[in-house]
Amino acid sequence: MNIQNVESCPEYIGNFLRTNMEQLINIYDAGKAANGDGCLSMVCSLNNNKMDVFYMNSEKLKDVTGLIYDNIKRDDKKVFLINDSDGYGNFLIYI
Repeated sequence: MNIQNVESCPEYIGNFLRTNMEQLINIYDAGKAANGDGCLSMVCSLNNNKMDVFYMNSEKLKDVTGLIYDNIKRDDKKVFLINDSDGYGNFLIYI
């Protein structure tokens, strides 16, 4: 999985994050409380005007992406994994 720095994410993803940050953090916190450690995952497409947001615990993260949570976590930061299905790449964002 090719993961890029947030500085290289498409503008529409950055705008979505800025506009919806409070709701995204609420979804992350609720997912972590119910399912344990993991990340907020987003699958997005500008072409289809779509943004699917869901929480993946560490086991599902490994099953779906091959990523190991312990290798991507950073201190106590929230982990957002974004997959741009239009082909712009995958992005890890730490909040």
